[in-house]
Amino acid sequence: MKAEGVARAKLNADFSEPDVLLLGLVGRSVEQKFGLLAETLDGKSAVEHILRIHGIKDAIVATSLLEYESFIRRLASRPNFSATLAFDQNKAKQTSLVSHVFLVPRLFEPFSIKQMKSVSRATPPLVR
Repeated sequence: MKAEGVARAKLNADFSEPDVLLLGLVGRSVEQKFGLLAETLDGKSAVEHILRIHGIKDAIVATSLLEYESFIRRLASRPNFSATLAFDQNKAKQTSLVSHVFLVPRLFEPFSIKQMKSVSRATPPLVR
């Protein structure tokens, strides 16, 4: 558990409110995964609606398509949002290890190794 405590402290440094529910997402920013997060309802994306909920923070580690990376960058100024837009194995591991809920948005193929890993760490995956 010591590794988890160190990872949590490092990841919490990215947020102004460290002790709230952490939603984590690690993956490639491609249509299959990020299309759902970028969809809008009432003029706001799904991620923006999530970030408006008091007591929730969101950490994303992703890289790939520029249109989704641009979408993620537009959210970067929010105090309850952290984005790493590069392949960063350490940040991905931290995010996977300490998230309270692991986000797995998918248009198809709703099963992945990431889900199995999150369940093995007692972190429920939220899959679509």
